[in-house]
Amino acid sequence: MKKAKAREDDGYTEDERIRAIREAANVRRAALKMQLRINNQCYALARDELLSAGSLVWADLDEKQRGTLCTTARERVDAVFSQCRKDNKPEMMVTLSSASIEAFFLQARIARDTFDVSRTACEHVMEAHAKRLLVWPWVESVKGMGALGLARIVADAGNLSNYPTVAKLWKRMGVAVMNGCRQGKPADPNDPNEWIEHGYCPERRSTLYVITDSLLRTNDDGYRALYLERKPHEAARPDVKTKAHAHNAAMRYVGKRLLRDLWRAWRDCHGHSATATPAPRAQSVASASPGCTP
Repeated sequence: MKKAKAREDDGYTEDERIRAIREAANVRRAALKMQLRINNQCYALARDELLSAGSLVWADLDEKQRGTLCTTARERVDAVFSQCRKDNKPEMMVTLSSASIEAFFLQARIARDTFDVSRTACEHVMEAHAKRLLVWPWVESVKGMGALGLARIVADAGNLSNYPTVAKLWKRMGVAVMNGCRQGKPADPNDPNEWIEHGYCPERRSTLYVITDSLLRTNDDGYRALYLERKPHEAARPDVKTKAHAHNAAMRYVGKRLLRDLWRAWRDCHGHSATATPAPRAQSVASASPGCTP
């Protein structure tokens, strides 16, 4: 296989650039997880205080009461977090030195902000390298995709030249069809071998969902038209019971089409046998079968 060179001679090969994107993405992912842990710890503390103040026992509450309690706890934490954004932090040191629950929330908010710096720095690195990948000119032509979207796919999938077929890329990103079942929904959920075969990763599936959602909100050159034509077809299926189900199924279809087009463009840029697709064609979507591939 011919080794691809970077579009600009800045000392990076294509493989080194992909490696740099994946390393930065790992740090970004860790920063996001730390922020989530901080949020959850604050929500749990606020919830426990509400239980204690009302002499309540979590096990004795029904689902509706638990939901109301959690919502109240979140609102209390979010109010303190919002105040922390508005106020000058040095002026809050007296409050921070107290042993109140609000002081803990303020400290948690300040700690959470430090991870924003790390996350932003990682995203800048990812975007900078993504814009110098050979496939970038094609991605740049797709409205709503963006450098960070490309970088996140590369971070999860690696070098797309390593996938001999687009079906293997679909499986990597969690949108394949496995033995007639949607990946991540095995026929027998209690069979560990089926889960191993599916190889489903919710984080990678979430990456594609977020990128597809951004694409539909801002794209007007083919992908949104594909979604609008596909959604009624999904809604007409007998196993689709809600509008949300039809929406998600159409989103999945568009996400697969995006991956197919990106895979083709990538292979075309690297001299493999593939032809880049400038925009998706939405013809004959309604006649496709439910398990069809774009």
